[in-house]
Amino acid sequence: MKKLFSLSFLLTALNGFLFAEIQWASKVIEYSSQNNTTKYSAKQALGKPNAMPQGGDSYVAWAPGKKGSKEFIHVGFDKPMKIKQVIISEPFNATAIRKVILYDASGKKYNVYKGSPKLVVAGGRIFHIKLKEITATEIVAVRVELMLTTLDKWSEIDAIGISDTEEEYVAKPNVATDINFVSKKENLGKSVNSTYAELMPVIAPDGKTLYMIRDDDPKNVKNNGTPTQDIYYCEMQIDGSWSKAKSIGSPLNNDKHNFVSSVTPDGNKLLVNGIYVGETSKGLSFASKNNKGTWDTPKKLDIKNYYNNNSYNEFSLSNSGKILVLSIEQDDSYGDKDLYVCFLQDDGSWSAPINMGMQVNTGSDESTPFLAADDKTIYFSSSGYSTFGSNDIFVTRRLDDTWKNWSEPQNLGPQLNTSNWDAYYTITASGDYAYFISSANSLGGTDVFRVALPKEVKPDPVVMVSGKVLNAKTNEPISANISYQLLPEGKEVGIASSNPNDGSYKIVLPSGKKYAFSASAPGFIAVNENMDLSELKEYKEVTKDLFLVPIEVGQTVRLNNIFFDIGKADLLSESYLELDKLVKVMNQNPTMEIEIEGHTDNVGSDPFNLSLSKNRAKAVYDYLISKGIDASRIKSNGYGETKPLATNDNDEGRAQNRRVQFTIVKK
Repeated sequence: MKKLFSLSFLLTALNGFLFAEIQWASKVIEYSSQNNTTKYSAKQALGKPNAMPQGGDSYVAWAPGKKGSKEFIHVGFDKPMKIKQVIISEPFNATAIRKVILYDASGKKYNVYKGSPKLVVAGGRIFHIKLKEITATEIVAVRVELMLTTLDKWSEIDAIGISDTEEEYVAKPNVATDINFVSKKENLGKSVNSTYAELMPVIAPDGKTLYMIRDDDPKNVKNNGTPTQDIYYCEMQIDGSWSKAKSIGSPLNNDKHNFVSSVTPDGNKLLVNGIYVGETSKGLSFASKNNKGTWDTPKKLDIKNYYNNNSYNEFSLSNSGKILVLSIEQDDSYGDKDLYVCFLQDDGSWSAPINMGMQVNTGSDESTPFLAADDKTIYFSSSGYSTFGSNDIFVTRRLDDTWKNWSEPQNLGPQLNTSNWDAYYTITASGDYAYFISSANSLGGTDVFRVALPKEVKPDPVVMVSGKVLNAKTNEPISANISYQLLPEGKEVGIASSNPNDGSYKIVLPSGKKYAFSASAPGFIAVNENMDLSELKEYKEVTKDLFLVPIEVGQTVRLNNIFFDIGKADLLSESYLELDKLVKVMNQNPTMEIEIEGHTDNVGSDPFNLSLSKNRAKAVYDYLISKGIDASRIKSNGYGETKPLATNDNDEGRAQNRRVQFTIVKK
């Protein structure tokens, strides 16, 4: 006989009637045996039902490890409670219960049910035992005994609850509150879908390119004569239709099962499954677009302590390029595949996978994760919660920076989820449309569908910033790296790259923060930009070119990300990131000398503006000196309102004229 004292979180629920309370078991006191230490374990009987109403064999239910007449589970509750009924969820091979015993705080026993095993109810049931005589007694524990000798298979217990009402509990999926899909699911049609199975759709953040798998198409690359899974893509046309799906070709398609997991906002990189060079082990690789517009051979991601005990895996890369969500099975998984997270390290490698915890993961399979553009909202597929059939799609939101604290997963409802296996859910950065697969009304196998996403389950808003990286002197495009940081702390939270052909770039900035962002390339100094998204309420798209100034005598660089209070010359903390970048440039170019210039608009008197401009330039000078730059390499001066860049007749012009910049006087 084994004992297990496993304190769980408090789970109470209202069953749709006023002041009625159901308390679900929160700890296992004792059990006879269990089929597995994770899935089917005794602790899977804790909490509210998550294998009903769908019923059937479930990893998230307790199954005894033996057959006999002495199998039992004894569970406790967080608080004593006067009750009118006991509720037992039996998802698989129901009616094996032979005895139910209640316990009060003193240890006194109350036998409230005695039965004989009979015909198995294969679909499962919610069993209600209504009480008449002990309602004045506060119950703290319940013991359920089974009779399995006459059954061909084991029986399962998914949940045990006590209630202060006689009204029967009805198991329902935890559907997102007030969710309403105002449009019907839309098959993307013959240009995208075929008579073969389309799988794993991935929509680019801008919604203009769709990647997917096509399975068993005779035109696919073959392995020993059998077609494999190849990557296909299609592009949205001006009229909103999709181009005919095309194979992405070599080198991304080979004789293995190929698929795209994520595409970066700029469209210049793909996260793809597998190792393409020198290894046969499973893993992940990055494919980059070259200046010919084609894909180079993918390069392996170096993930510390990466392994997968499962035959399947799925991944999702954040728009920032810094966060990787994985659906894999490792030794600390709660059942089959769990959701894990890795973080990009300074040396380009990735941290070891961290399990996201039991608020998201169950004893069943959590799969096909998609991390939305806000870096907080995750959509995933699971059978470990109450569903409308098999796997359903759920949404959860990150509550802090530990990546282990999540909101209770919510089902996206019967308008999206079906009685079949629902998965592979991906959305645009705007959150307008969700793309997924379905076999209902398909052209053959599974097809790619889309649906307008209700506001109730949209992620937080973001801004998509796009433009080109240009040489400030010649206006020619530059292939560059792009990064963005939080202000004032300066933490880098995202990376990207510009298209090597035309210098175009795209980045996605989540709401609620202030950002600095810029491009970088050898031999150039960045003109940094900033954006305050503290009060962002809806998705926006912004066009902003990024300029790189060649390190040449006479070139001027505007310091856009230094900040002062109105009419003052004291540097605000948000300025330090910008100035630290300038310190780095000065150290990398030890012979370079600069003149710092302060400028104002025409608001205020001439003497005041002249003094203010000089003092602001001097504040920058003093900061650079404090960071170890030799004073002989720096001059500072103020020009007041005498050198405007634009009109002073409107706010926009005056904002351009208020500036601090520096000019290279010696290289």
